[in-house]
This record gives sequence, C-alpha cells and structure tokens, in this order.
Amino acid sequence: METAYDMAAALARYLFIMIMLYVIIASAVLSIKEARIMHAARKRARLSVRYIEMLAPDDVRGKRFYLNGDCTMGSGNNDDIAIPSSDLKKKHARFFEYKGDMCVSVKQRRFFEVNGERPLSKTVPLCDGDKVWIRDVCFICHGHREEEAKNGLL
Repeated sequence: METAYDMAAALARYLFIMIMLYVIIASAVLSIKEARIMHAARKRARLSVRYIEMLAPDDVRGKRFYLNGDCTMGSGNNDDIAIPSSDLKKKHARFFEYKGDMCVSVKQRRFFEVNGERPLSKTVPLCDGDKVWIRDVCFICHGHREEEAKNGLL
C-alpha cells in the first residue's frame, strides 16, 4: 500500500517532468524565432544598396533616404520619399528587395537613366555608386552607412 509520501513524490516527479518539457519546447520555439530574425538581419546586411543621397532638385540636395524594404518615391504626401517640387507623379518609382538586391522600378522608362544610359527594363537592380535619374530627380546609391564604415562593422 502506497503511503502519502510515495504519492507526493510521484506527483513531484510528474510536475518536474512537465516543467522540463515546457522549458525545452519554449526554448526550441524561441530558437526558431531567433533564427528567422537573424536570417532576415543577414539578408538585410547583404543588400547592395542601403541608402540614396539626393543630388537634384536643389531643395532636397544632400538629403539621405534609407531603403528598408519596399518604399515608394513620388510627389505625393503618402510616398515614403516625397519630393513635391519634382516632376514625379504619385508613387512614380518603387524600391524593393529581390534576391538580395535592392531594385528600383519606374512607371515609364522614357525618363529613366542609370549611369547615363537608359535601361532596357522598367526594373533595375541597383549597385553601390549608381547615379540614377528619374525625370528631374537625381540620386546616388550607397552600399553601406558611413557609421558602419567608421566603426569597422563592415
């Protein structure tokens, strides 16, 4: 016949095993979540272009816009990069990531130049140092932030 002590010990063992299983499962879930976050961070670090520096028009000359995922450029107030003084239409250009490259896509190829040449497509992957004209807007693409270069993080 079992004593109360034996029953309490069995219950304590059962609770200990359940708590340990919970800790193991929670750790596995957090590890998977952390792995996804690290994968996304490594992907973002590999991007060819991190920000653009505006050259024209004059009212935005020298401004920097960091490209984090999808963003739009145009003259509208809802655009991520809004340049109301330009000839751009609302959501005239779109920046997006594709296979580790930052790309730009425009509505019309007619007023679009990359490094002085008109591309064959409306969508072009950007590289560090590319000089891009979209209508009367000009910008240079930069591959890394200056702070990262100064701190030796590259």
